Amino acid sequence: MKCVFALLLCAALLGCVSGAPKLTVEQTEKVASIKAYKLGIAPERAFSIIVPIEAADCSGPGGSRLYGNEGKAIDILIRKTAALGGDAVVDVSCEGAPFVNNSNG
Repeated sequence: MKCVFALLLCAALLGCVSGAPKLTVEQTEKVASIKAYKLGIAPERAFSIIVPIEAADCSGPGGSRLYGNEGKAIDILIRKTAALGGDAVVDVSCEGAPFVNNSNG
């Protein structure tokens, strides 16, 4: 039973390894102008999807939260979007699991 729990914990933590990418100065400046639109909220203009992306925030256990922070996960989505040359994140949805908050866009 301990082995199964350890395996599940390792699998959950592996999702947290892929955090925000390193950005160039230009990409960092672009981050402030990127908007994230949650699933069901239509953007002001049409967008072309570059690639589906995912992010996870694992800041939960050290603080008072059991789950990760949705806002931090969305911030990682925005940084990934800047790294890809995008200008918006559309259809953002978040779901939590113990110690992780995953967001997709």
